[in-house]
Amino acid sequence: MRPARYVAAVPLVTSARHKPDEPVPVERAVHAVHDPAAAGARRGKPWSTSRFRLVGHVLEQGAGRRAEAVIGPVFRSKGLPYDGVGVPSGGVPPRNGT
Repeated sequence: MRPARYVAAVPLVTSARHKPDEPVPVERAVHAVHDPAAAGARRGKPWSTSRFRLVGHVLEQGAGRRAEAVIGPVFRSKGLPYDGVGVPSGGVPPRNGT
């Protein structure tokens, strides 16, 4: 037996901003207004740019431990997560391992 990989799950507040043209620099995008987006909502059109903002809080029982957002398995795109000030914080591969 191994320890549980995830000790708790909390919902993320999700919002999105869809742009029909080229991406906006991340320095501007982190401050842009995003509209609420529910699970299963439509994304932007092919070759458009959609930025998603996912916000969650670490529970007290997880303080001091690694926190991880599990996205998918239906995520069918690539992504580069940024923290709240625009610093890259990892990556999301295309098809997210599916």
